[in-house]
Amino acid sequence: MWLFTTSGFLSVVAHHDRPGDVLVRARVRDDIQAFCVATGAPAPIKTPHRDYRWRTEVPADVFAAYLAAQARAIDYGNFKNAVAARQGGGRASRYHDVWQVMCDLQADDERTSA
Repeated sequence: MWLFTTSGFLSVVAHHDRPGDVLVRARVRDDIQAFCVATGAPAPIKTPHRDYRWRTEVPADVFAAYLAAQARAIDYGNFKNAVAARQGGGRASRYHDVWQVMCDLQADDERTSA
């Protein structure tokens, strides 16, 4: 699962050795640090030779509670503008690039579904 929030971008997958736990990964330390602070997860470890440089692990229920808290914290009418206000224009620009790619996917779907 990819998760874009106003406090960062995370990638979450099933833990390969511990059923019921998830591996939470990030490209930017501040993103995973915010997750760790919010959830009490172990401090992130640096994995420089992996696809995502930073990672921690938590029970899936801890991650589910984090998702619920993120949903309850939505206080904005425009996600990209909220990201710009909280994380700066550089981050918002990157998120906009993702938005554009997914907008292109929508246009492809419209062409093939018509």
